[in-house]
Amino acid sequence: MIKLQERFWSKVNISNKNDCWNWNAGCFKNGYGEFEYKGKPIYAHRMSWILTFGEIPQDLFVCHKCDNRFCVNPDRLFLGTQQDNVNDMIQKGRINHELLRKNHDNFLGENSPLFGKKQGNSSSKYYGVAIHNTLGRKYWRAMVRVNGKQVHVGNYKTEFEAAKAYNQYVIEHRLSNPINIL
Repeated sequence: MIKLQERFWSKVNISNKNDCWNWNAGCFKNGYGEFEYKGKPIYAHRMSWILTFGEIPQDLFVCHKCDNRFCVNPDRLFLGTQQDNVNDMIQKGRINHELLRKNHDNFLGENSPLFGKKQGNSSSKYYGVAIHNTLGRKYWRAMVRVNGKQVHVGNYKTEFEAAKAYNQYVIEHRLSNPINIL
């Protein structure tokens, strides 16, 4: 039986240590490399991290320094939070601002160039969050649009908690919905 490391690295075009090492096998629909690990599909760049540095903490992402979705060179990857990944995207100018405006100012938060712009008639500065009053009680509701239908994520005491729950739902379900900058 082929060892896990051999199976993985045989699917990679390894070149100079400082260059991108491109994944040469199957990919997810979003363009990131796909590898089977413990019977489940995993992003190839995450597998590269695991093989090189060990397990990934549950609340962290494996991010690309090079912004190449095919790259699995561990020297070109870093661990970061969702916020770190979004800030990296903004800092490198990878945001298509016109596209974001057309998509209801998807990335909102104090660090965003779009901060303060409303989502249509939403009462919140965050995407997928709105305020509700029921029987004199005010709460924040998180909703996610999936296949054209609204999915109720939950009700929360604060706007921030609702935005965080919305983001978590989008990430856990691997949706292409926008995320909020928190």
